[in-house]
Amino acid sequence: ILVFVAICSFANAQSKKNLNELVDPQNSKWNMVSGWVSQARTKVTVLPKISSRADSVILQTQISTDNVLGAVIYNTGGILIDDGWMRILGSGCPAMERSISQWNKGKGKINSSESPNFVLVADDAIGGLYAINTGGIDEFYLNRIYYYGPNSLKWECMGMNYDQFIVYCMTKDVRDFYSDFKWTGWENDIKQLGTDQVYSSY
Repeated sequence: ILVFVAICSFANAQSKKNLNELVDPQNSKWNMVSGWVSQARTKVTVLPKISSRADSVILQTQISTDNVLGAVIYNTGGILIDDGWMRILGSGCPAMERSISQWNKGKGKINSSESPNFVLVADDAIGGLYAINTGGIDEFYLNRIYYYGPNSLKWECMGMNYDQFIVYCMTKDVRDFYSDFKWTGWENDIKQLGTDQVYSSY
């Protein structure tokens, strides 16, 4: 519920918090995320943040670093899984220009005065999208991660929240998830793909 409330402020926080209120090094979830990265069973690349951009994005989203989403936003330019097959959004950097606030602008909202009905948090090399459902995808599974894939062309609940999703991305299970999507030589092809590009399939 706390994360859901924080995400709602993405669009229309009435009394915005300042940087000191949002960033508390003594009460940040980043050390926990770093631990997950160090024990990852997949190749994980944490893109370095640009401090000015991180400050700006955390202020825009109003999501504090005492939850995992805020910690990822503030401490990374983004996170790449499997050489960039998956791209987890952060505050943006030269290697991945899109920040989570920029990529969500104008998406998932009924109009600009309302809270978003979903928040995009990651995507993949074949055009799949990952989002936190805040009411617009499904009224029953709030705060859960949904995947919109090129195979089904519809949102499907993954049965996990954002924290669990980040852990999942660090395990071999994510490779199993994509086993039917990857082709021979995909590793070399991904290296030629920008983090704002996808391979189209039909």
